[in-house]
Amino acid sequence: MHGWTRGIGAVVIVSVSIAAGACTSASPGPSLSVHPATGTWVGPIVDRSFGEGTLRLSLPAPGADQVFRGTWSATFPNGRSGEGQATASTLIPDWLPLPISLFCASGGQASLLATLDGSRMTGGFFTLDCTEIVGGTVDLTKQ
Repeated sequence: MHGWTRGIGAVVIVSVSIAAGACTSASPGPSLSVHPATGTWVGPIVDRSFGEGTLRLSLPAPGADQVFRGTWSATFPNGRSGEGQATASTLIPDWLPLPISLFCASGGQASLLATLDGSRMTGGFFTLDCTEIVGGTVDLTKQ
C-alpha cells in the first residue's frame, strides 16, 4: 500500500508540472503597436514667404514618455533653408490632427497641425519668431 501511494504522488506532481509549464510557455507577451506617425516623411512645403520647397520630417518611435523626439529640415529653391528639432505627443487620439512642434535654429518655433491618412501627412503650420519658415502648408509622404 505504501508503494501505491508513492506512485499516485508522482503522477500528481508530474501532472501539475506539465499543466504549469503549458500555461506559462504558451502565452506570448503583449505586442506593441507602432504609432502611425513614426517614420520619415518627405514632400512639398509651401511657405507664404519663401514659396515651395521640400520638407523632411523624421519622427523616430517615441520613448516611454510617449513623446516623439525627431528632426525637421526644409530647403527652398532660392537657397533658403531651415532645420531643427521636432516633438509631438502620441497621447493625441489617432482621429485628431497631430500637433507637431518644430523648433527653429533661430530660436523660434513653428506649430504644424498634421492630419495622417495612411502614408500621407498633410497640414498647415504657423510660426512664432522663426525666420527659417513663416507659415503655410505641407503634403508629405511616408518614406
